[in-house]
Amino acid sequence: MKLLLISPLPPPEGGIATWTKGFCTYMEREKHMEISLVNTSLIGKRSEKKARGFYPVDELKRNAAIIRQFKESGGREDLIYLCSSCTWTGLIRDYCMLKTGVHKPLVIHFHCNIVDQVGHSRIGRRILRYMISKARQLIVLNHASYAYLLQMGAENITLISNFIDGDWVSEPYTVRETMERVLYVGHVRERKGMKELVKAAEAFPTVQFDCIGPVSDDMADVLLPPNVHFLGKRSAEEVKTELSRADLFVLPSYSEGFSLAVLEAMASGLPVVASDAGANADMIEDRGGIIVPPMDAQALEAAIRTMEDPAKRAACSAFNREKVRTCYTAERVLEQLFGVLECVE
Repeated sequence: MKLLLISPLPPPEGGIATWTKGFCTYMEREKHMEISLVNTSLIGKRSEKKARGFYPVDELKRNAAIIRQFKESGGREDLIYLCSSCTWTGLIRDYCMLKTGVHKPLVIHFHCNIVDQVGHSRIGRRILRYMISKARQLIVLNHASYAYLLQMGAENITLISNFIDGDWVSEPYTVRETMERVLYVGHVRERKGMKELVKAAEAFPTVQFDCIGPVSDDMADVLLPPNVHFLGKRSAEEVKTELSRADLFVLPSYSEGFSLAVLEAMASGLPVVASDAGANADMIEDRGGIIVPPMDAQALEAAIRTMEDPAKRAACSAFNREKVRTCYTAERVLEQLFGVLECVE
């Protein structure tokens, strides 16, 4: 199978870029798939990940290059596979790109929680309807996105989770009697629930709260209690090591698609406290941790206090590791995805 993949690659690591890297590695190695890539990675200031503004010149250059590469692809592939983050600039670019002509069967993979990105935007919904009309197959990450596309009139929808390398679950994990360290991994920004996390941490002065990831401007001047530390960006190996040293993972974000950070925490054997966003509840269910409402510092504090019980954490740890083994390894997820692509071809 020959595939034209429209998706970002690292750098920077994380999100769709990490998915793209894993997808290409597996499909080329295991399925001998020939993949041509139109790289949609950020350029300029936003590629640094901590810059949150809109930079028109950078975006115009980037989107013009993406559309040009798509037009010049030549139609030698069997399928076009478009990975969309559903941001408003991304949707406009995708619309302009598809308007130049779709020369092969199209698969669109929405790497987001669609309702959070598109919501009730009239323009966004019109673009989304156009994209749906052009696609043979739609892929989503969570049930909320599935339901949203159904409401839009789509029928050819498949829910496929994100995945993780099976090596993540190979190491044993020991649950400590006392909860000493809570870990967060991701962008350190307000929309990730950082202000609620800082507020909740004040109730646990003897517990260390470490936040790994680039710090956005909206959190740079926040006054932190002594037990909260912003550690900045870390490599994938460093993140893996930090997860092995933690007692609990938290993700209080306002919006998610399917969190790779939660997936890595589960694979590492950590119990999880996460907001009810995207696929979080599907992932940990009611046995791998606790789901709390977004933007609710009191609920977050109460959930963390419940997880002080070592027996509770041990049960959640065992469930999460087994859930990853049975549901979220690259072999399981990408075999399912390959079957979907074969049917489209």
